Formats: sequence, C-alpha cells, structure tokens
Amino acid sequence: MPTLLLAHDPALFPDAASRAVDLTLSGHTHGGQIGVPFFAKRFNLARVMTPFTTGLYHSGAAALYVSRGLGSTGLPVRIFVPAEITLITLRSDALPVAAAA
Repeated sequence: MPTLLLAHDPALFPDAASRAVDLTLSGHTHGGQIGVPFFAKRFNLARVMTPFTTGLYHSGAAALYVSRGLGSTGLPVRIFVPAEITLITLRSDALPVAAAA
C-alpha cells in the first residue's frame, strides 16, 4: 500500500524516505520568498534552513513536493518566487506497489 505523508516541514523528508514513505507533501519555506532570477530553486532565502525549498525532490523511490504556497513569513514580499496553488493528481497506476511474497 503506498504511503503519503503530509509534513509541514520538508526537513522531515530524509527520515520519511528511510521509512519507505512514497510521497511527502510539504510547505513551510514559502519557496524562500526571495530568489535569484532563473535560479530561484537553488538560490533563495529558505536555502539557509533546508535543501528542500520548492518543487519536486527524489531520494531513491521516495518523492517530496514542497509547495511555495500563498503566504509569506515576516514581510509580505515575494521576489522571483511567485505564490502557487498546487494541484496533484494521485493515480493508482502511477504509484509503486510492493510485490506480494
């Protein structure tokens, strides 16, 4: 049975992946709110806290999606890191299935 984890903080992803969680959905970072043009996923303010700042990440068979969300932390500023509402469609034929022994 596939496992889905809703985790506020994406820093939990390595532990979730080690426990065979298939998909972790997270937020918390707001995508860094301020990023470098064209490189906002790699160079943004959230990078100080975590390597998982925005978008899709993989570790083995596990996946993490970090949403930038709608809000902000502190000052309501977003530069090169637009707000987002994420729509994720889960399909049974697309998820890994453990083989029965």
